[in-house]
Amino acid sequence: MRTVRAAASAAAVAAVLLSLAACGPLGTSASSGGSTVPPRTPAGAPAANSTAQAVQALDLVQKQTDHLHSVSAEETLSIGDLISAKARGRLAWGAGGPLGTLTMTFTGGRQAQALRSLGISATMEARYLPDAVYTHLSGAQVGVAGGKHWAKYTYAEMGTLGGDTADFGKDFFQSNNPVRSVDLLLSAGDLREVGRETVRGVAATHYTGTLDVAALTSLRAPHLSAAQLAAEKRALQAQGVTTETLDLWVSADHLPVEVHRTEQTNKGLETGTIFYSAFGVPVHVQAPPASDTVDVAGLRQRSTGA
Repeated sequence: MRTVRAAASAAAVAAVLLSLAACGPLGTSASSGGSTVPPRTPAGAPAANSTAQAVQALDLVQKQTDHLHSVSAEETLSIGDLISAKARGRLAWGAGGPLGTLTMTFTGGRQAQALRSLGISATMEARYLPDAVYTHLSGAQVGVAGGKHWAKYTYAEMGTLGGDTADFGKDFFQSNNPVRSVDLLLSAGDLREVGRETVRGVAATHYTGTLDVAALTSLRAPHLSAAQLAAEKRALQAQGVTTETLDLWVSADHLPVEVHRTEQTNKGLETGTIFYSAFGVPVHVQAPPASDTVDVAGLRQRSTGA
């Protein structure tokens, strides 16, 4: 049971990180959407003006959002029958590195069932600092961790884990913010404005578009470097994604209030929705006591019985 429990502990930590990635803040975000790319509108067709206007509007949103550097967020996530979860927290991004706190509750799926079978809490806390991510342990995890209650993953170590965390790293979390959702939507060839709607009582303009993953590195992306687009493409292709549908709702203040995405992955249909509020909110994060923390290398040694 020692090896099984350790593996489950690592899987639970990976699930927290996985959900964060899918929502991209720290997350990107989901509703329903298609897994095929709609036909392109021929040049000169009436929709061309609509696309140009949407690009102009989202350029302004990108600039307005970029200089605020922090936000409060609420997210829901579903990945096939693997996991469904909800989360909320405060997130900050910038040159200093990722910073934030996230409380996540696993609400269903095979992953949640595995956690319950080991007496592991369905609610977990994650703390993001510039050098590492810390996740709170419970149930069987604490025994595997030698009685300690926190697991530490450095960003370099994440890249060695394989599976769902193989593409996670410091660069991903630095870019895991509302600005990235706007940047990616600007890359959609069929970007358009849907209309005026209301999100949690806030009047907002709805934009939508579909990313062709194979063509991602050649698409318009005024605020993303070639290296960033290439990394995004590799991450999506590693999950078996060929297209990604993005929906964005923007307030009259030119700030994102909701992001919704849908994509077909090799683990099933993945959907996520994130709501943003309180841009510019203070974010204060403290690392757990070192005496109560085990690093990922220690967990991996325990999982192999070393």
